[in-house]
Amino acid sequence: MENQYEILQSLIEKMEIVTVGSAVIKTKLNRKEIIDFVRSQHSLRIFDEENQKWINENVDGHC
Repeated sequence: MENQYEILQSLIEKMEIVTVGSAVIKTKLNRKEIIDFVRSQHSLRIFDEENQKWINENVDGHC
């Protein structure tokens, strides 16, 4: 079975996951595991709908 963190990273990179809630459903990881992983991977970002903020948001690519 593929590592759940590898699956999470792949789905975020493909933009098939954009929220922590959808990541929980698709990977079976918990919210803390997902948020901690994304914070450790500065190239990834995800929206935390409970706190209404992006994790690892930056201004690169914004108009």
